[in-house]
Amino acid sequence: MKRTVLLLFAMSTVCTLFAQVDLKEIAKLTKDHSTAYYYDTLVKEFLTHPYDFEMSKGMSLYYGKLFTEAYEPYAFSPEQTRFEDFFRQGNYQRALTLGQRLIEKDPVDFALLLKLLKCYLEQKDEEMANFTRLQVNVLFKAIQRSGDGDTPGTAIKIIQIADEYAMMALMDVQGISRRSNM
Repeated sequence: MKRTVLLLFAMSTVCTLFAQVDLKEIAKLTKDHSTAYYYDTLVKEFLTHPYDFEMSKGMSLYYGKLFTEAYEPYAFSPEQTRFEDFFRQGNYQRALTLGQRLIEKDPVDFALLLKLLKCYLEQKDEEMANFTRLQVNVLFKAIQRSGDGDTPGTAIKIIQIADEYAMMALMDVQGISRRSNM
């Protein structure tokens, strides 16, 4: 009997670690000027105080991006291409210059933030590296809490393909197959 109770307690604890992403609720909250979850307010807070982000705000920030005019999952600019080229070549100073301009346009670009973090670390800019690490951590936890990835029903939800690759690299997961449920 004791084992059963412990097992049930452990299972309920694990289940609460993963939050369901309620896109309808996130859309409603992030479009409502009167809430603390209004998207523009979340972005401003993310850009100034990422260390204060609670999980619900992090999830609203990441998934709320879906409901903005700026959301373009397949957009790829020449500036992004140049950034990627400089990054791959290890020219982190030039990559930083372009990356900072790109992140101003889309401060919730998880994959770009990860690459900027690498650039700051390579350039030994500890202050910006620590700040960017906080931002990456907010988005990483929000994405990670969306599911466990064990089944299609509990898949980790991402909003851009680049984020999938970034999450897989961070979680040390090798991809086998992919499919979209959109």
